[in-house]
Amino acid sequence: MSVVVGIDPSVTPGRPIAVRHTVGGWRVVPAGGRANQVVLSVPSELLTFRTLTLPFADRRRAELVAQQELSNSLALPLSEVRWSLCPLSRHEYLAVVSPRHKLDSLASSFKPDVADAEPFSYARGLAAAGIKDALVVHLDAGRTVFCQVVNQRPALVRVLLRGANPQAGRDAVDGLLTDAMLPPLPAGVGIYVTGSLAGQPILTKTLEERLQRPVKPFPVPEGLSSETDVSALGAALRSLYPDDGVDLLQHKRADRPQWIPWVVAAGVLLLLLSADLAMRLMLATRHSDQYSVALTSLLKTYNVTGMDDLKTKVAKLPAVQAGPDTGLLDMMAAVAEKAKGHDIRILEIHQAGGGFHLVGNAGTEADEEAFQRDLSGVYKDFQVEDTHPTRDSKTQFRFRIGGHP
Repeated sequence: MSVVVGIDPSVTPGRPIAVRHTVGGWRVVPAGGRANQVVLSVPSELLTFRTLTLPFADRRRAELVAQQELSNSLALPLSEVRWSLCPLSRHEYLAVVSPRHKLDSLASSFKPDVADAEPFSYARGLAAAGIKDALVVHLDAGRTVFCQVVNQRPALVRVLLRGANPQAGRDAVDGLLTDAMLPPLPAGVGIYVTGSLAGQPILTKTLEERLQRPVKPFPVPEGLSSETDVSALGAALRSLYPDDGVDLLQHKRADRPQWIPWVVAAGVLLLLLSADLAMRLMLATRHSDQYSVALTSLLKTYNVTGMDDLKTKVAKLPAVQAGPDTGLLDMMAAVAEKAKGHDIRILEIHQAGGGFHLVGNAGTEADEEAFQRDLSGVYKDFQVEDTHPTRDSKTQFRFRIGGHP
């Protein structure tokens, strides 16, 4: 048996909720005793969300790519934020980011073991009540949060830094819905309200009228409040759903080095510069440390306009000048260029001797033949090692390509 304490710092004074987990289930117990884990539910207004679609399911590689994507897209430098990643599906991830100084201040005050995101607390609270899909509306005097949960995970989060003033009545709700720009809800998806203003009839009735479906209080166990205890309860339920959540303190604890293997870096560059080409690079080279330094330096800016520009800039980096030539980049450029206009998905590239083995799928036999013809026109040393149909009626191919065009 274990006891997990959830804390919602937005509720004064951060009222904790303790949950005892047993083999047969869970139950709320008085807080204040010894806890095996303390989970902080970080308020949504301190969070930024990014949905990333990546061509691989490996968590470690996903984090490496996400790190570079976030460093390029966030308003703050990566050194000034805390971030974490949660898989939504095989190739889709939700990146959650919080300003470092604000999160560290909360962590200093509440001493949590884990800093999770409030939307995951909503999702876990619903899941514990047997609800997988819903719209959660958090109504407070100073903020409003709309969180759509799909299959027990937050799929959409809208945060408005103003509350629903009950004195303004219907106009307040209309203004919030206009600013939130919510997509249409699927049929059968329920609406659940929480927050200090969730008990205001004028607000809930207007939500019902505007969204054309019943609005109910967020389901909580007897003795808890759907207005004040939802986020803390969801945080305390974290160990029931270990894959549904993030830990914004993970990088702080791990103190991970900020280097990126050049294999992953090369894959990221190709994805960024050729969005229609998914590539998984598995290359063995004695110069990987040199490429790591060179490509990591280049990735910090993403200041490239195309593959030719990329090759030129990489070739000028000292680590590459001292190491191998740009045969890999030449090959990447040729493959990316010749795949355009064809239904081609690159699965693997293996370096072998002075050349490369290229494995991928073509949408049709005609796509494979056209891609084969285009590449053979670039590389004199080009061999078709294998082609065969796949179960989903595509054509898988394996080519051997010489080292230089």
